[in-house]
Amino acid sequence: SLSKPSKVPTSQSFSRFLTSQHLDILSLQEIHAQSEFIQQRLDMQLKTYQSIWISHCGIVSLSPQVNIESLYVFIDDRVILCRVSQPNNTFPSFTFMNIYAPATQHAQRYAFHANLLQSSYFQTLLSNMTTDTPLPSLHPDTILGDFNYDFKHFPSHLIKDFSASALEFISSSYTNMLSPVPLLDNDKPFVPNATN
Repeated sequence: SLSKPSKVPTSQSFSRFLTSQHLDILSLQEIHAQSEFIQQRLDMQLKTYQSIWISHCGIVSLSPQVNIESLYVFIDDRVILCRVSQPNNTFPSFTFMNIYAPATQHAQRYAFHANLLQSSYFQTLLSNMTTDTPLPSLHPDTILGDFNYDFKHFPSHLIKDFSASALEFISSSYTNMLSPVPLLDNDKPFVPNATN
């Protein structure tokens, strides 16, 4: 975690590593940023231009050329929906969702995912996907996060009302970024206590 008090030196080292990557936006999970003091410390460590912090996750802009605007925070401070834009309109604005699901008991994770899918926001999306109706203007163009989820452990008989067209929409519109992608030659993974 970036904010655990017992791990401040590691947090600072990891923050230096992240800022050295020349990223414009960061999506962070498991940040434990319950207080304004912790959020301000993270802003300083990461040298943010803008940030959206909630207890369990955050989205930060590391560039003055990228604006982030909070649109919606829901489900126990575990989901942020924001709009990303550029002041000079060099790219069209898009919506971005960051999710951090509970990492503890299976029942808590299941309840989180069930509540998320039952929220009015996702019910509208799912309804539109199954009826070929255009998506609402605030649909997420990008969904990132730590879902703490594995379909292998989900009883398939519990999946209901998920049509083939909805599955096709998801597979054609979104990319699973966890599929193995080799590191580029200059990419170096973060290793705690290493010089970065």
